[in-house]
Amino acid sequence: MKKCNGLWWLLTEEFLDPDYPRRATTTAWAQAVGLEAAGSYGNGWCYTLNFRKPALSV
Repeated sequence: MKKCNGLWWLLTEEFLDPDYPRRATTTAWAQAVGLEAAGSYGNGWCYTLNFRKPALSV
C-alpha cells in the first residue's frame, strides 16, 4: 500500500491483473493503516474503492 499524503485514497483493480486482490482484502489493508471507506464502485471483475483519512478530533 502506498503512503497517503492527502485526504483521499482511491484504488482501482481489475481481475486480469496478476496480483489482483479481492475487494475485502484491499479494504482490510486500508483500514489497517487508519483509512475509512468512503465509497465503492464496480463488481467482482473491476472495482474502485475510495478511502479517506478520518477527521482529527481536537
